[in-house]
Amino acid sequence: MTRRIFAGFLLIAMLLCAVGCNEATSARDAVERFEAAMKENDYKTAFAYVADYDGYGFDKDKDTERIINAVSSSLSVNILNDSSSATNALFDADITTIDLRQVYCDAASVVIPQYYTAALAGEDISANDISIKMMQEVIAMVEGPGAPTVTTRVPLTVSLSNDNEWLIRLDVVAYNAITGYLDEANNLITTGTIVQAINGETDFLSGEITQPPEVSPSDVSASDAAEEQ
Repeated sequence: MTRRIFAGFLLIAMLLCAVGCNEATSARDAVERFEAAMKENDYKTAFAYVADYDGYGFDKDKDTERIINAVSSSLSVNILNDSSSATNALFDADITTIDLRQVYCDAASVVIPQYYTAALAGEDISANDISIKMMQEVIAMVEGPGAPTVTTRVPLTVSLSNDNEWLIRLDVVAYNAITGYLDEANNLITTGTIVQAINGETDFLSGEITQPPEVSPSDVSASDAAEEQ
């Protein structure tokens, strides 16, 4: 999985510091402690419960940190069922977070029409101007009360390590779900729908923008998930 500097995100982003103490008494307890620490933006503690993190970092500016913290605070892990042994557990879990793909699209639907209007009026608009405005809109949305969320059903594997610690082993699906699909959201800016709009390849003067279809077929919107229950 490609991890851009900006998209390293919460699961690997803050791991230049030492990892906290693992106090889990069971596989389920490890998941619950991880969730609680993430909600508190306590990454040092959270990653004491994650196996095989690679220690990647990123140039953590305050704007990026605010996005990371907002998504982490929104994390909800609902364990539906489990299959456990003395040393391993496999959980089916619904993971809910802010959906950064939709946030980025919503932010673009605000910024891009303004960009076109200013350009048509003869104003000199730079790529940096657009980037700053996009970041401002994204932060306002993720920190606001109406941030869109997404729920993804994933398998979570938790194993007892040689050090007798229960550790969560995150696959790509679980990683994406926990991070609010930031890698995919970032792709919308660098190669996808949003960059097409900036280049004038699509018409967003109406202020409407949607996610590309089937970005992640496994994910379910939080509202749809609630209706199914």
